[in-house]
Amino acid sequence: MREIVVTLTDPVEGEDDEYNSWYSDTHLGEVLAIDGFVAAQRFRVVDGTSPGAPHRYLAIYEIEDGELESAQDRLQAALVGGKLKTSSAISPVSDLWLLSAITERVVASE
Repeated sequence: MREIVVTLTDPVEGEDDEYNSWYSDTHLGEVLAIDGFVAAQRFRVVDGTSPGAPHRYLAIYEIEDGELESAQDRLQAALVGGKLKTSSAISPVSDLWLLSAITERVVASE
């Protein structure tokens, strides 16, 4: 079954363009170069639709089945080893969730 890493983040005040450029054009590709990570997609909260949302941006990283913990270890090693570029435009306050599917994916019938 599918496993994912979900990150919830925000830019530093006034740094939205730099944050989004770094995240989309640099960070996603660097993470996907790490063994075990197979896909990524970013989302943002639609203005005015989610009052009280703790963060404005969400990224979902898909992990190879059975690789969640080892992929996370490799991600941490890449970060500590300087293989992931960081940006001063990302707020240090964020959330990270490691999730494992408990059901098969259900698709709406046509």
